[in-house]
Amino acid sequence: MEQRKPDLVVGVDFGMTATGSEYVRWIQKWPGRGQANENKVPTILVYPRHSQTPSSWGFLSEATTEQNAGDKDYRDWFKTYLDPPQLGREQAKDPASSPRSMEEVERLYEDYHRLLYKHIEFRLSTELYRTPWHDAFVEFIFSVPTTWPPQVVERYRSIVGRAGFAQCRNHTLSIGLTEAEAAAVHTSLEAAGIFQENDILLVCDAGGGTTDLSILSVSNTRTDSLSLQQLEVVFGATIGSAAIDYDFESHARSRLELAHLTSPLPMSPEAISWEMMKSRDFQNTKCEHGGPGDAPMFTLPIPKLDQAYVNHTVGIEFGEMKFTR
Repeated sequence: MEQRKPDLVVGVDFGMTATGSEYVRWIQKWPGRGQANENKVPTILVYPRHSQTPSSWGFLSEATTEQNAGDKDYRDWFKTYLDPPQLGREQAKDPASSPRSMEEVERLYEDYHRLLYKHIEFRLSTELYRTPWHDAFVEFIFSVPTTWPPQVVERYRSIVGRAGFAQCRNHTLSIGLTEAEAAAVHTSLEAAGIFQENDILLVCDAGGGTTDLSILSVSNTRTDSLSLQQLEVVFGATIGSAAIDYDFESHARSRLELAHLTSPLPMSPEAISWEMMKSRDFQNTKCEHGGPGDAPMFTLPIPKLDQAYVNHTVGIEFGEMKFTR
């Protein structure tokens, strides 16, 4: 019996810092962003203290009332913790902030994917012609990090299933390409015209939590569909841009702690350094690093600090902290 063609094929790219979902095009409307178009939604959850039900997720978690609430826990950067060795290393390095158990990691995953699924259903149910969402044939395809061993991939499959994906009768869930393979396919489709027969394609997929390298040979360049042949085993490492954020936050906190000893700051050094790291000013500076307009020094405003505050020892002047590149 011939298998029915799905009404929708939905791809999900769960990332360390942001997550994307695509069917024919990216889902670009997300809670908390109004009419703005965003290809991805932040991988963030906020929980009220002593509660296991999130009060917000994604862009909604970036609201000032959520970020600065003293009675709430802000959870991000948890993607790599589904791999037990990586969770163990993080617990040894930062026991106060890291998840206490794999059960806690799985709860973060399930809560985030449940909210993601509800939004996908809300957005895509209107794309179906005279077919209710729960009766439609929908295929969900997830990419996974190259660094994940098979048992972690299966754990992830189980979690997203519990979160709602493929719980409807005609919905299916599958693990598709690794993130490195998906990046290679995307590159070949977006820039097919630049390749010649037997070209070698080196793809570096540098994300928030992992970086993958793949080397492929390109063929069938004279047809409408390129062919890619893997030449080397795909290499993946737990290296990503989140490490830049972490190191910046640590560096800023150490300087703020020194300033706080001399002249008290309006908030704790931990809270201020976290807000500086999350700020649009720092994120823009990070993303523009290496560009033609790079200056040897940049400054960042310190949240809630009076502009008259000065501490030359730690590089604070007029309420801003100076940094050298």
